[in-house]
Amino acid sequence: MNDRLRFRAWDRVHDKWVDPFIIVLSIGGEVMAIQDLDENIYGLHQVELTQCTGLKDKNGKLIFEGHCVQQFGRSWVIKFGPYCDSGGGDSASCGHGFYLENESLGPYDQTHGFYKIEEFEIIGNIHDNPDLISGNDKQAK
Repeated sequence: MNDRLRFRAWDRVHDKWVDPFIIVLSIGGEVMAIQDLDENIYGLHQVELTQCTGLKDKNGKLIFEGHCVQQFGRSWVIKFGPYCDSGGGDSASCGHGFYLENESLGPYDQTHGFYKIEEFEIIGNIHDNPDLISGNDKQAK
């Protein structure tokens, strides 16, 4: 199975993971809702879908959007969407996709050094460990 096509679902109303689940699509292929194995339906306003990056941390764990990862005492949150990388130079490189962000430093760019994602370690996620994103340079408890 392609790890890149794995998703997780966070129930915003009950503050819990919905697992396992199926994605309910419209006839046109748009995501309409998710359904758990007990046939409970969760609308998109109720859940946040997070996608797997397809990458693994230094312990072999799959990295998902919303994971907090750490290397050399500095932690980052895995995000997905539009981003700009200053690159440490005069011009910014912008794109859309997965990127790292630190609350105090902003999005990752080359001024922060070159890292291999396989050298990072997952220390939590933004839902189960919201304290990890304030300050961003703390160890998980």
